[in-house]
Amino acid sequence: DIELGRSEVLIKGEDLALLAYGSMVNTAYQVAAALQKENLNPYLVNLRFAKPLDSGLILDIAGKVNHILILEEGSFLGGIAESISALLANNNMPVKIIACAIEDKFVTYGSRSILLNIAGLDKDSIVNRIKTAISEKTWQR
Repeated sequence: DIELGRSEVLIKGEDLALLAYGSMVNTAYQVAAALQKENLNPYLVNLRFAKPLDSGLILDIAGKVNHILILEEGSFLGGIAESISALLANNNMPVKIIACAIEDKFVTYGSRSILLNIAGLDKDSIVNRIKTAISEKTWQR
């Protein structure tokens, strides 16, 4: 039973968190499955609503992980990734954020799958961003 306005934890993890909104929830499931094959145990959260943010859950998870990936098929500027980044900054949460959202630049036309790839919002692009973050010395588990 989900309370109105509450996000839904789909997978309870510990290594990092995937916070997905809207159409990106299915992609986040695919990313989570790929990460599990790499011996990572991610949280997967369906944010369900852009407003109001489920601040309590987001802050709770941010206190348990070192990296949060926010997945949205929308603009970073003015989007849910920017709102979550501000929430975490305003609460002095020392978590690293990877925002998987559309940059503030012109996006060409094409099929949805091609555009998601160009924007880095397809499963493989997101998994590669995570693997790059893991390979950097800043990644901690």
